[in-house]
Parts: sequence; C-alpha cells; structure tokens
Amino acid sequence: MTGTEILAMANLHTEADIIDPATALKYINEWLLMDLGRDAGIVDSETIVAKADEWKALSNDFIEETEITRDGKPYRGKFYGQDCRGEYDIRNGQIRFPYAGTYVIYYIRRPAPLASITGSPEVNAVFHYSASIYVAMRYKYYDDEDSKDAVRLRKEYDYYRDKAVLDFKKMSKSTTRAASRVKVRAW
Repeated sequence: MTGTEILAMANLHTEADIIDPATALKYINEWLLMDLGRDAGIVDSETIVAKADEWKALSNDFIEETEITRDGKPYRGKFYGQDCRGEYDIRNGQIRFPYAGTYVIYYIRRPAPLASITGSPEVNAVFHYSASIYVAMRYKYYDDEDSKDAVRLRKEYDYYRDKAVLDFKKMSKSTTRAASRVKVRAW
C-alpha cells in the first residue's frame, strides 16, 4: 500500500473527520521511526575494513547486529569490552574488533521514512492495516487527549500491531534448526 492508501483507510476510522495528506505523512513517519522500528524486521549489511582495536562508525539506522562475517567466514563471539577476551565490541554507534580484517555486519535497521505520501513504506504489507489505525488514533489524540474514539483506536491499534508482529514472525521464521543430541534408551 502507498501512503495515500493508508491515509484513505485511516479516514475510514475517523468518523467523518478528514485527515489531510501532510498530517498523515507526519504520522506514518512517526509510526515507522518511533513505534515499529525493530519489529519491521528490515535487515541490511555493511562492510567494514578495520585495523585491530580501531573504532569504526556504524550506520545511523543500526539497531542490532544479527550476524558478522570476517574475510567471508562466520565470525562468532561475544563482546570483548574491557577485558579484551571476546570478538567485538559495540558502543555509541561504533564497533571495534581485536583483529584486523574485512568484516561484513548484518544488522536490523529502522525503516526509512516516506519522502511523500505517494510512496510506499518499506515494511511488509502485514503492517499496513495497523499503520492506518495508528494514523487515525494519532489524529484523534491530537484534537482531544480525552477522546473516547482515540482510546478505542489505541486498543485496536495495539491488537492489530501485535497480530501483525506475530504474523510477520511466522512468515520470516527460519526452517533450519540446529542439530541437537537426544539420549535414547538402549533396548
């Protein structure tokens, strides 16, 4: 759905009030950046050539690393922090490694804001309905903080957002599982 279609759906929830496109764009971007964030599940990567123990800046939309490779091979480990016995350290939007090399960092990032109402959010379509309710809810709260419609829309939003997050997790669930050892009784 485009921002215009999300706005049209949001207007269905405002009971004869009409939300203008500029206001809708503001609320859609607020939803993307402030409310959805990690749950959008957008994965990106960044290549970093680092010297040993050198701090390198991460992308400004970085939320959390999911995987790191070094020179094309999986790079596993834990934060090395102050004792320098781990494999990497992340602080204040920067990362450092105890060894020089070329690292590829796969990470979860924030969704990009829409530049215009005619654009489409880069999130999965399962989130679009909750976006329309969010826009209507924020519009109603802006006019009147004690609005019963806003309270009702907030409950609806929470319900449909949680449902969308669960559906998205099911859709993006990995089919591979780690091998496990099971003790079997000898007969």
